[in-house]
Amino acid sequence: VLLVLEALRHNDVPTQNRGVEILFGFSSPTSTIQTTDASLTPNEYAAFWRDTEYKVLFLQEYTATIEKADYSSNGLKAFMTARLTSN
Repeated sequence: VLLVLEALRHNDVPTQNRGVEILFGFSSPTSTIQTTDASLTPNEYAAFWRDTEYKVLFLQEYTATIEKADYSSNGLKAFMTARLTSN
């Protein structure tokens, strides 16, 4: 999770929207990011997020902390709560 947050913080390094591409790479094949009929491309996600409260993911001035982590009973899914605090 922290690796993906760091990639999003530096989203356009080394290429435009590379951080969102990394997020896609770590997403499950069954994630809504990749499975809906109206799935967006990494470029479309980045454009959408920049106009919402998720724009904080692209800012440099925050610290990310994992507050809670748990696994499903079958061990196939992980659930994490990350808190972003401004510096």
